[in-house]
Amino acid sequence: MQASNRVTEGAPVERVGLGARVLGVLTSPRETFERVMADPRWIGILVLGVGGVAVLSSAFVSTEFAQRSILDQQIASMEASGQPASDDVFAPTLGDDTFACNLLSVIDLFHVWWVMILAIGLAVLWKRRTGPIAATLYGIHAGIALIIAVLRTNIGF
Repeated sequence: MQASNRVTEGAPVERVGLGARVLGVLTSPRETFERVMADPRWIGILVLGVGGVAVLSSAFVSTEFAQRSILDQQIASMEASGQPASDDVFAPTLGDDTFACNLLSVIDLFHVWWVMILAIGLAVLWKRRTGPIAATLYGIHAGIALIIAVLRTNIGF
């Protein structure tokens, strides 16, 4: 019986396949990153990631039918929950050119998740705690979001 799932220095490392790495990043990122650090093979995940993002994003938004379907589903969900559907979907009290609307438009949940995964990876790489690294990265992300919101509000880019 093994006392810990963590990879220890000097211990032989079993090779983990590409599928196990992908699943591991989603289910247990710290342990997966520790195994990757012990046996770094990156070209497969790079090709899979870039190719997957390109194919999926193109498939979801390339056709008018897909765009209309997504919009119809969102409207149906709003109406089913008792909210009237209008052209102001997310924040009807905010004007399109206000600072708050511009700030909210910069925040993306995928980026929030990505920053956390990046923080975990850096913590494993640098052998540090994840919390301070994540706080620093989220602070940088918030600063960039604020700068973009200010520029959009004042310059209109």
